[in-house]
Amino acid sequence: MQPSTAILLLLFGNALPSAAQDCLQLPDVPNAMLLDRKPTYEKGDVITFNCNVGYTGRQARHVCTDSGWIEIQKATCSLKPCVLPDDIPNGYFQIIRGDDFVFGADIQYFCNEGYQMVSKEATRTCMIDGWSNHLPVCEALSCDAPLPVPGIIVEGLPMDDRPILPDRFLTFSCQAPGSMINGSKTLVCGKDGKWDNPFPNCVEIFCELPAPNRNLRIFGADGNRVAAGIRITVQCVTGGRTEHVECLPSGTWSSTFPTCRDTCDVALLRDSLLGYRNVRQYRTRESFQPRCKVRSHVLSSAARVTCLENGQWSPLPSCTDM
Repeated sequence: MQPSTAILLLLFGNALPSAAQDCLQLPDVPNAMLLDRKPTYEKGDVITFNCNVGYTGRQARHVCTDSGWIEIQKATCSLKPCVLPDDIPNGYFQIIRGDDFVFGADIQYFCNEGYQMVSKEATRTCMIDGWSNHLPVCEALSCDAPLPVPGIIVEGLPMDDRPILPDRFLTFSCQAPGSMINGSKTLVCGKDGKWDNPFPNCVEIFCELPAPNRNLRIFGADGNRVAAGIRITVQCVTGGRTEHVECLPSGTWSSTFPTCRDTCDVALLRDSLLGYRNVRQYRTRESFQPRCKVRSHVLSSAARVTCLENGQWSPLPSCTDM
C-alpha cells in the first residue's frame, strides 16, 4: 500500500466525499504549477503540482481535508542545470545574468587581446535543452593593407593577400630618384588592428644651386635646383678647376661649391710679411716671393705665395726669430 493511500484512509476512512470549504484556497508551491485544476474540491481530493518549465525535481501532492490542504509529498523543484559552457579559442566567457549555470542564466563571450568577435551572437542562454546559439568565433585582428600608390615600394606584405596580423611591420621606400619618404619608413601593425603611424608618402627633394657666378660653370643642372640623387659637375672658368657634387636625400650638397674667385685680397696677408706689390688684389695664379718685415726674422717656408682659384692664398709662411 502506498504511503499517500494509507494517509488518506486514516484521514477519511469510508466517508463519502463532500464539498470542503477550507480547500477553496489552493496551496502555494514554489516553482511548480497545478495539474488538472477544478472549480471546487471535496474532501479526499488529491492535487498534484509539477515543476515549472526550467525546473526539475519531485512532484508535490496535497490532499483536501476538513482543516484544508495537507501536504502528503513535498516538492523539490530547483532550476535545471546546464553543462559547463564550452571554451572558445582565443577567448573566454563570463556570467552576465544569474549566479550559476542553470536555466535562465546568460553568459557572454569575449575575445582576447589581438582578436575580434566575428560571430553575430556573443551571448548564450541556459535553456531546457541546453545552451542556446552556437559557439562564437574570435579571429585575429588585422591591419588594413596600404593602397597601391605609384612610386612607393612596400616590403613585408603577406603573400596571397593574407591578413596583416599584429606585430607585422612594413617598410616603405620611394622608387623615383630624387624622392624620399615623408613620414615613418617602418610601420608596425598593433594588437588593436591599427597601424602605429599613418601611411607615408613620397616627396621630391631638391638642392638649390648657388647664386650665379660668372667664374663658375655648372654642367648637368637644368634650372636653379637639382633633384636628390643627381650628380653635377662644376668648373671654375679661371684655372679650369673641376669638381663633382651630388644632391643628397637630405636636400644638401655632398660638398661645398668652389668660389671660383679670380682675385685674392692682399688685406688677408699677414702683417709680418712683405714682398707683395702695392695693390689691393692679386689675380688667380699670380704669386710673389714673401719676406719677413723684421730683418732678424726668418720664413718658415721659402715657397712662393700664390693666389688660388677659390680666392684664397696658398699656405702662408710665418716669420720667427732666429
